[in-house]
Amino acid sequence: MLVRDIMTRHPLSVQPDTSIHDAFLVMQENQIRHLPIMQDGKLLGMVSNRDIRWVVSAFVTPDVKALQEQTIERLMVRPVLTVDEDQPIEEAARIMRTHKVGSLMVLNDEDQVVGIVTGIDLLDAIINLTGVHQPSSRLEVELKSEPGELARVSQLMANLGINIVSVLTSQTDDQHQRFLFRIQTMNVRAAAHKLREAGFQVVYPQ
Repeated sequence: MLVRDIMTRHPLSVQPDTSIHDAFLVMQENQIRHLPIMQDGKLLGMVSNRDIRWVVSAFVTPDVKALQEQTIERLMVRPVLTVDEDQPIEEAARIMRTHKVGSLMVLNDEDQVVGIVTGIDLLDAIINLTGVHQPSSRLEVELKSEPGELARVSQLMANLGINIVSVLTSQTDDQHQRFLFRIQTMNVRAAAHKLREAGFQVVYPQ
């Protein structure tokens, strides 16, 4: 799955001379947390809801005029972190985790802004990849890190007439890996029992 598959295209943006007041209203009315600052198609900066949170309290004071006079350019963060639209989503996740940011602007091969990807977009992608949104059950198995082990599990599932929706894996040590399956059956304990009979170490369900 690539960044372009999960990004929001044509993200809302404002000009650098937009007032803090108006930028805040754009974010509130459209329920967005990240607002790019652009001018003549060029990306200048980014503002998040956290960046302007400290000024929100001013809206309950008589001095709203001050917020209307100050421009968003004073608050924007620059340079803006970006990712190419053809990068895999895990690269976007790595950049966001490394820099502890909640969004990235997405560029095409001509360095033009084509979208924005957020942490919520990545969470939605994980849900999609794991198949949690489909009728299925969770099955976790620890396998030896040897060729053919995963194929043996897949063959056993096929023999039982059970379709595997998704597979995630993590390394537990040099000799073993954990495999998290989503399988299309509501009788997951029966499948786990068959795996144990075949000599596999089933972690979940017990």
